[in-house]
Amino acid sequence: MYHRFNESEYPSTNIQMDIFKEHIQIIKKSNFNFHNPNKFKEQFSTIRLKKEILITIDDGFQSFYSEAWPYLKKNKIPFILFVSTEPVGKNGYMTWDQIREIEKESFALIGHHSHSHDYLIDETNDKFILDIEKANKIFFKRTWLCSRFIFLSIW
Repeated sequence: MYHRFNESEYPSTNIQMDIFKEHIQIIKKSNFNFHNPNKFKEQFSTIRLKKEILITIDDGFQSFYSEAWPYLKKNKIPFILFVSTEPVGKNGYMTWDQIREIEKESFALIGHHSHSHDYLIDETNDKFILDIEKANKIFFKRTWLCSRFIFLSIW
């Protein structure tokens, strides 16, 4: 799970691209396959004997788009990008056009993890549900995810 790329001012959620590329090389050298999240449903009940790994990117920061996305795209490395719908397009976050660009690739999957990105476990059930429903509506309106929609709630 990754968040920011080459943003040293955020040390707890940042990774430098040279280290990220080293991670990818370690994964490859260890004979892991990159699991394509778009094939999850069809492979769910299949016994998998291969070592697999799924890369996830959280929050949809602009640094993912400018730094890691070109590398992942060039190498067709599968991943899921989880975004919260509220900050999309704001300073430091990807735009809906960028998210839709990524979504078009067969090795990428976009999901959301709420609208507000609040720590919803401390909220009432009603607030939790309203936040997720709001994110669902925005996602269906802004993306082509109707057939591939997934979400991750914040725990």
